[in-house]
Amino acid sequence: MFLLVTAPWGIAIHSDTLEYICMAKYLSTGHVFSIHGMSAPELLRYYLPFFSFCLSVMDRWGISLFGGIRWFNAVFFGLNIVLAGLILIKHTKAFWPALLGAVMMFISPDVLKVSAAAMTEPLYIFFLLLFLLLFFDYMQRPHWALLVPAALAASLAAITRYAGIPLICTGIAGIFLCKNTPLGKIKHAVVFSLISLLPMALWFCRNVLLCGVGTNVTFIFHPPITPDYFYKSASVFCGWFLPE
Repeated sequence: MFLLVTAPWGIAIHSDTLEYICMAKYLSTGHVFSIHGMSAPELLRYYLPFFSFCLSVMDRWGISLFGGIRWFNAVFFGLNIVLAGLILIKHTKAFWPALLGAVMMFISPDVLKVSAAAMTEPLYIFFLLLFLLLFFDYMQRPHWALLVPAALAASLAAITRYAGIPLICTGIAGIFLCKNTPLGKIKHAVVFSLISLLPMALWFCRNVLLCGVGTNVTFIFHPPITPDYFYKSASVFCGWFLPE
């Protein structure tokens, strides 16, 4: 409700936003649209498709995409705050630290900024936090009923943003840190890998079969990790925990 009330004129857009909408229209109608000199099928070689697929569902339902994305982001903004609180209340066993964590999520300038823009970050953050909520439980009680949903959350994060790939690697490493038999760890790691990598593998195969190429290899360098990133991270840490 906060995002909806404070954004009466619409949602912030980026150049990538128009490309996501172009792909969504293509997935919804089957017609070939183009933006910035690239057709929708060409864009699908470079951009991960899940966010555009979600927009295409709204378009099929007759919902205005710019208005629909406002509701979409507002819902995930709220869900992300709830998930942050749930993770903390579950593992600190205390109400006030969880409430503080949820408030910090709510007032974080970065979270507000990405949640007010028609981009993939709110959806990715949702799958990231959902994965953490499920995987933290799995690490305490290694069980298929927790592993499979965690793998599904990681797979949807990876097919939303490339940042989901290291999330999958983290899950695989975490499986080998759990209290389980060596054979059990191997089985769980194999199943987790197959489930979490399946959507991206299918998307990659689709690109090869239809376009003759896999994907844009420059994604390996996006975003560039430079000393400036470590400086920003250190600044955030100092701002929260250390005297000015």
